[in-house]
Amino acid sequence: MLRFCRKLGFANYNDFKVNTVFELKGLDFADTMIVDGESALGAMSKIASLEAQVIVETRRAASPAVLEEVSRRLLACRYVDVFATDANAEMARYASHNFSYMSKVCTICDDLDKMIYLAPDPPSDRIVFLISKSGTDSRPRTS
Repeated sequence: MLRFCRKLGFANYNDFKVNTVFELKGLDFADTMIVDGESALGAMSKIASLEAQVIVETRRAASPAVLEEVSRRLLACRYVDVFATDANAEMARYASHNFSYMSKVCTICDDLDKMIYLAPDPPSDRIVFLISKSGTDSRPRTS
């Protein structure tokens, strides 16, 4: 986890947590909450507003240098591993489809134990993407 946090530009895991919480607190979701009895048109407008807000925040937070580095590494690799569970695994399947157009062999890992086993030291011909809503997994481990 420490290596992952450092690759994202944070000094350590605590720095990552503090910055993530700070960023999330800065988002204003009050105008996008859909309330009971709201019209379909009102809900659609709020969803569109939330989507626009997410795009603005993503552009603000994205580093062109980091995106260029990810692109460089993605072009140089042969294999792509995606770690994701639940609905995120479905997004990973869609990404896998798109990676196939780039002649990349994509493996989707949706088992937590396999993720823990494979994550620490991926081979140099691989790139690993982690898709997470929260950065944590609240499900109890069953092994």
